[in-house]
Amino acid sequence: MLVVDDEIEVLESVVDLLRKEFDLVATTSADEAVHLLETEDVALLLTDQRMPKMLGSQLLARAMHISPGTTRILFTAYSDIEAVIQAVNKGQVYQYISKPWEPDRLLEIVRTATEKYSLAAENRRLIRELAATMDSTKEQKDSEPNAPTELDRLAQQNHELQAALDKLNNSFWHIERLRDLLPICMSCGKVEAEKGKWMVLLDFFKTNTLFLSHTYCPPCRTAFFDDEE
Repeated sequence: MLVVDDEIEVLESVVDLLRKEFDLVATTSADEAVHLLETEDVALLLTDQRMPKMLGSQLLARAMHISPGTTRILFTAYSDIEAVIQAVNKGQVYQYISKPWEPDRLLEIVRTATEKYSLAAENRRLIRELAATMDSTKEQKDSEPNAPTELDRLAQQNHELQAALDKLNNSFWHIERLRDLLPICMSCGKVEAEKGKWMVLLDFFKTNTLFLSHTYCPPCRTAFFDDEE
């Protein structure tokens, strides 16, 4: 916060009131205040209206161009109210404080003004961050117009996994059928399950697959039940 008043006693009284809550820089020179505005980040400028080389309203007008984000407050006597109205109408002043001021009222105004500055600064930061994010996204889309999002990638992985599972289920029997060819004896019908090991075909299937159920083919079914009768 920058406080400007050419009367040292007034300046000291303002500093004494505000320094417990705020970081202050105080000066009696409007020219020095301009220099500080040009070189420092000033959240709030509080200045008297009647100063010898530059009116407070003139200093605030320059501050508006040098540091637009700085909140501007003007001390003024009732006799200077016309200058205050003009400064307010031109957007140079956030608030004015009539002399003599009440300490509690001054504190309230300064607290509100600094909060306003903090919120505005945060808003500007978010806007810059959003703009940077949009630029980055645009660059990515320009360089990779069809680049998938994380959700797209997950959906694609899920689709591929489901397709692979379906393919596996559909081809299970084909896999079983496409195993190595089995030598089968043309006389007894046994198959060579391992080198030199011959098995009855039914025993071979019972040993090598779980997908068998016991039933009767139609001719055997007829013959079996006819015999029972």
